[in-house]
Amino acid sequence: AALRRREHLLDLFIRHAPAAIAMLDTQLRYVAVSRRWLSDYQLGERDLIGRSHYDLFPEIDSRWREIHQRCLRGEHASAAEDRFVRADGGTMWVRWEIHPWHDIDGQVGGIIMFTEVITARKQVEDEMRRLTTELQAIVDSADNAIIVTNPEVSSVRDSDRILGVIQAKSRRAEQGLEPVKEHLLVTRYDPERVEKGEMLKVEDVLEILAIPLLGIVPESPAVLKASNVGMPVVLDDKSNAGQAYGDAVG
Repeated sequence: AALRRREHLLDLFIRHAPAAIAMLDTQLRYVAVSRRWLSDYQLGERDLIGRSHYDLFPEIDSRWREIHQRCLRGEHASAAEDRFVRADGGTMWVRWEIHPWHDIDGQVGGIIMFTEVITARKQVEDEMRRLTTELQAIVDSADNAIIVTNPEVSSVRDSDRILGVIQAKSRRAEQGLEPVKEHLLVTRYDPERVEKGEMLKVEDVLEILAIPLLGIVPESPAVLKASNVGMPVVLDDKSNAGQAYGDAVG
């Protein structure tokens, strides 16, 4: 009775764990599984107990099968990120750990797998690498650079990083040529928010970035209105924002 109670509690713990967990026996049949596992691998609400892991995932290749066998021999295995190609051709990225579990006699009773789907994070990282490559290409071909920032601390910090790339990693910088000419355009400037301490003063932005000021564009509903209709706000010469952009480029 005590053993059945422990098994029941273990099943409840795994089933309701907020992580993707699967407990398999030595034949790689499911003993317990969490709801997150069902969700992450699009398995619906089906009952997996007693089902073969390889029947459910026929796409599992020899590399994964060898890892499973090593863990059944008592090893632990893990990866911070790994590519998993599904049967339908889709690709998932997962972080995973596999450990053997032991029965009451101390023998390996199977393996327990912990996984986390990190596909979204990998996609963001890939996009960041792509954008970084594009930025580097732009920087390498630039003679002039207009740094556009709003007076919020996070935006100024990002602009400072971009300046670092221009000043240290551009083709001109690496070859010791005349540096890229840098100019600063401050947008969405709102004196009331500056007074409340929600934005930096222009003087503070200039002190941090230390490049010549090209212009200041005030916060204006005309910017959102122009964006909604697909028109550059600079063409709206009746708005203060349109006039400010015009002065900056004129």
